[in-house]
Amino acid sequence: MHFLLDHLVAVMVGATVLLMVAAVQFRGQEAAVDSVQYRAAKARTIDWARQVTQDLQNIGSGLTRSELQSGTAFIDTSFATNGVFIFRATTGNKDAAGFSQFGPGTANVICYERQMTGDTVNVFNPATGARTDRETFRIVRRLNPSYGAGSCSGGTVTGQSMDTLTRFDLRFWTQAGRAGPPPARLRDIRVLHIDLRSVSPLGGGTTEGRGGMKQFVDETRWSQGFRPFNLNRID
Repeated sequence: MHFLLDHLVAVMVGATVLLMVAAVQFRGQEAAVDSVQYRAAKARTIDWARQVTQDLQNIGSGLTRSELQSGTAFIDTSFATNGVFIFRATTGNKDAAGFSQFGPGTANVICYERQMTGDTVNVFNPATGARTDRETFRIVRRLNPSYGAGSCSGGTVTGQSMDTLTRFDLRFWTQAGRAGPPPARLRDIRVLHIDLRSVSPLGGGTTEGRGGMKQFVDETRWSQGFRPFNLNRID
């Protein structure tokens, strides 16, 4: 009898240990998968951010002083409502710092067009402390497109972001920066601020509620402010 009880206890202890090892291994695999997803999202976010950084630093390059004073560096900034951001800049003939060389040149029209993918991801919203569904989209960069009525088309597609963006906000400020009021006129814009968020192209957002795996990182974020050199040279 004691012999059977000893075997039963040994089997129970062994099963418990195996379950603990399996649980630890599963959690390790979960963290490893999440790490790969995060790296993929971060790498693609940074690639797109480099393009955006160069463009925003060069807004207004190639324009004369009178053109800058009239506000023609910007054509359409209604990205939040129309899904487009259209501006003028010289895309070539830059110095080592990335700014167009002094003197008037030829300013190209550049359009950022938001294209919805029709997909949604479920992510954590820090503002509310709850999870929420977000629509995903891509940003297409068009050079010298046709534009009007809050849209752009044609031209030459010279780049695009990944198609798992969940946020791409552009905000504008006067010389006082974020401490001052938003500019009432395009010619008064001196500071731009961008807020970029995305999920992993390998499977974005938490899908736990839909039978999938819980992820530790839902969205990767990149945020930066700019004071375009060419907008400030007329002050």
